[in-house]
Amino acid sequence: MSARFLLARLALALLAAAPLAAAAQTYPSKPVRLIVPVTTGGPSGIVTRLNDEIVKALASPDVRKRFDDLGLVPKSSTPQEFGDFLIAEMTRWKAVLAAK
Repeated sequence: MSARFLLARLALALLAAAPLAAAAQTYPSKPVRLIVPVTTGGPSGIVTRLNDEIVKALASPDVRKRFDDLGLVPKSSTPQEFGDFLIAEMTRWKAVLAAK
């Protein structure tokens, strides 16, 4: 193979990888949600207890350190806050899909 051919292949490979590198740099700035599903109308006591245990686990020094090592910042919310988020997202995406 000629040097020119190898350089062209290298240039194409770098161009193909550029979007991946850009995405990798912006990834930590985007929220990632961990959703623990429960049945609709489930006993509120169980939902509250489950949420309390998750909040407690996220506050644990070991878990905090693991998240820090991964470059992540855990943030918990209440079941009500998550419900409000879901309603807002469904409204947002319904409008996007209706516009298509």
